[in-house]
Amino acid sequence: MSKVATELTGLQYAVNYGLHIVVTRSFNHVGPHQGDRTSIQTFCQQMAAIEAGQQEPIIRVGNLEPQRDFTHTRDAVRALWLLLDRAPPGEVYNVCSGVPVRIGDIVEMVQVRGRVPVEIRTDPERLRPTDEPLLVGDNSKLRNATGWLPEITMAETVDELLAAWRARYRGKDG
Repeated sequence: MSKVATELTGLQYAVNYGLHIVVTRSFNHVGPHQGDRTSIQTFCQQMAAIEAGQQEPIIRVGNLEPQRDFTHTRDAVRALWLLLDRAPPGEVYNVCSGVPVRIGDIVEMVQVRGRVPVEIRTDPERLRPTDEPLLVGDNSKLRNATGWLPEITMAETVDELLAAWRARYRGKDG
């Protein structure tokens, strides 16, 4: 409700006062400095902890079947900048990749890139009472207004996140 109220307030100010307001609806953004806020981060964090000898060789996961729309934070920031620079005010844009990725496929990417063998185990604590099978956005309005396209692939994102988490664990070791 608060998001809807904020969007409507912004759009009303754009109309009533001529302010340059662009409303964005952000889907999942992921990058190396976020901590373990998203599933991808938790998978990469666990792999780095396992490699550093700080966790048993088990990556704990929830439901692997849902598909989600992830955008790298650098792509998202570029989209926001282009919207401010090029998009007409008083409009709403989805900031998303437009590409669904199965959570289990991300876990497989992490496992393949791991430096040690690991077991993948479902943790009941990570299962949600309800889990939408597919959450994906339509970024066509954003693309049409700005020419923006996401540039960083999921494989590149996983590589970067693993490197960042490995660096954090090396820092903890000494």
